[in-house]
Amino acid sequence: MTVRNTSRFADRFVRRMLRWCIAQLDIPRPANQRDAINEAWFRDRRSLYSGHCYGNRIVISINGNGFPVASSWCRAYTPATGGDVWLYDSIEALVMVTTHELGHVQDRRLGHFGRGSEARADAAARCVLRLFRESKDDLVQQWMAGGAATVTVSLAEVRERKAVASLARWQRKLNIAQGRVRKYTKRVRYYHKQKAAP
Repeated sequence: MTVRNTSRFADRFVRRMLRWCIAQLDIPRPANQRDAINEAWFRDRRSLYSGHCYGNRIVISINGNGFPVASSWCRAYTPATGGDVWLYDSIEALVMVTTHELGHVQDRRLGHFGRGSEARADAAARCVLRLFRESKDDLVQQWMAGGAATVTVSLAEVRERKAVASLARWQRKLNIAQGRVRKYTKRVRYYHKQKAAP
């Protein structure tokens, strides 16, 4: 699994947190690549938090500010029994959103993705958040071992990361485009020869 991290959280912290969340959901090592989690991307966000699951790829976006917050504004994180789920800091949001999106991957692996998937992912996220809170200080210390939870990143560094990612994306598109140009150049030459033949 590829872990991309362009968030304010340290790489080591994010990887350890992700492994812990996967263990809590008891997601087994897949028998084939189709069921594997291919990529997890952690990034910063202007609004508080969001998550997306695209097949076997999850994207987690967290803002480090604005906590604590009651998440009743977001249906996906409101308990079925009513009331709010309070998220007291960005680490709790990181754990909850990560688990929610992993729940979607698990649903897809089991063939349950679709109707009811949001409710199952909500339930998994709330359960894992409770487990996290029971040992929060110890877990955060374990994940931080050898460094801090967050990294102070300058605006210039953020822009550099985005520029590097954009360059890589456009280089991939360029390689694809160049391949298509070669393909259709050969095809056009072939038809020109056909027309020129007596």
